[in-house]
Amino acid sequence: MNSFTCVTAPEGGEGPFYINNELVRYDLTEGQKGVQLLLDIGALDINTCEPLENIFVELWSANATGTYSSYTTKVTSTPAPGKTFPLLRNETFLRGGLPTNEHGIVELKTLHPGFYWPRSPHIHVMMHSNWEESPNGTIISHAGSVVHTGQIYFEESWNDRVYSMELYNNSKNTRIRNVDDFLFKEQLEIAPEGYNPFLELELLGEKIEDGLVGYMTLGVDLDASYPIKNPNYYNSSTDAKARLTPDLPVEEVSLADIDSETFLAVQVDGEIIREQAA
Repeated sequence: MNSFTCVTAPEGGEGPFYINNELVRYDLTEGQKGVQLLLDIGALDINTCEPLENIFVELWSANATGTYSSYTTKVTSTPAPGKTFPLLRNETFLRGGLPTNEHGIVELKTLHPGFYWPRSPHIHVMMHSNWEESPNGTIISHAGSVVHTGQIYFEESWNDRVYSMELYNNSKNTRIRNVDDFLFKEQLEIAPEGYNPFLELELLGEKIEDGLVGYMTLGVDLDASYPIKNPNYYNSSTDAKARLTPDLPVEEVSLADIDSETFLAVQVDGEIIREQAA
């Protein structure tokens, strides 16, 4: 981790697809297909510019077809604040994390995420200090302090290579590029000078199908403490029909069913418009 990375990572909000108390583990993939991503994340104390040991780094992201585990597959554009999606299934793919080592670094195995409207491809990250693990191998989300909640993005040149693959290209979702993502643009507006929102990526082998390795350093303030808003918990779905019928078609749902982090996002004639919620 270089000194030029010693800037505070901007807060990005947890979004509507978070789940509390996810698994403590290295491999998040659970057999999901896609481009493997070995993600090395460094945690840096912005007050001392020193690496932070034992910061739990939690990730969650969509799979190759733009679906988050346990949640619905499709979002439409009738927004309203103050709600969250219900958990439709008890799934855990592409969720979980581990603590940083003595060098302030953690490596997690995940996948390059697919795309879905109205967001450009990203991985959610939440960082916990003074964290605790429960006997069932999950983090106790509210035991310590959340010192950062943000999102990690990909340069479009890498997205283009990944999305040329049939598995990703077969998605029926609308692809949004970074330049058209209202949250990405807002993150850049509030980010300090020197912050890079993009993963530094390299091929694991000779071609994109062999996978990627990504690097990112996130500067955090240990005096900060951010709330977790989503009320959903690991393995808490009570929808027996959905659990017992994994191929059950998921109904189209609207943004009115989610907690939209105090914003409304609507699409008018193809243009994404944002306004503050009351």
